[in-house]
Amino acid sequence: MKKLIVNADDFGRHELINAGIERAFTSGICRSASIMAGGSAFDDAVKIAKSHKNLGIGVHFTLVMGNSVLPHSEIPSLVDNNGKFCDDYIIFAKRYLTGRISINEIRRELSAQLPKIISSRLKISHVDSHQHIHVLPGILEIIMDLADKANIHAIRIPQIKGLNFSVGKMGLKILSLIANIRQQERGLLFLIILRE
Repeated sequence: MKKLIVNADDFGRHELINAGIERAFTSGICRSASIMAGGSAFDDAVKIAKSHKNLGIGVHFTLVMGNSVLPHSEIPSLVDNNGKFCDDYIIFAKRYLTGRISINEIRRELSAQLPKIISSRLKISHVDSHQHIHVLPGILEIIMDLADKANIHAIRIPQIKGLNFSVGKMGLKILSLIANIRQQERGLLFLIILRE
């Protein structure tokens, strides 16, 4: 049987986003939210989640458009001097695919994000990422390893519907299909996010 779970991303990014997610949950619109470890309103999101025990919580791994958990000195290819990630996922993908971003730094940062969320004592239902960066080869494997070690058995994968494909949507569709195959090989449950 298929079930529809409405999930809200960017939980913890800003207090107004948190308030919107709380309102959507209490009005019955959404049942799940994905939290950003480096979000400026992370503590507020944790407080809201703890006050609504039935709100499912996912890890919203972040490598673009946000703040890192680790300092710049530990991940200089990933962030600027203020610990900010690149604001454009296309630029990030180009830099990553041409070797200008260290995969080891990505591993270190993602490995810091997950324990921060786990230490908040929220029950984690799934993992995903901001702008679907987790479907990129190499990053997917890191996230699957982290999820497996943390006993998290579901990873959300985007699925593109419709026939009006841009180059970007076609790339995302192909990467998502590959991610789905890799997840099945690892025995992980995949959750689908539909995008038109």
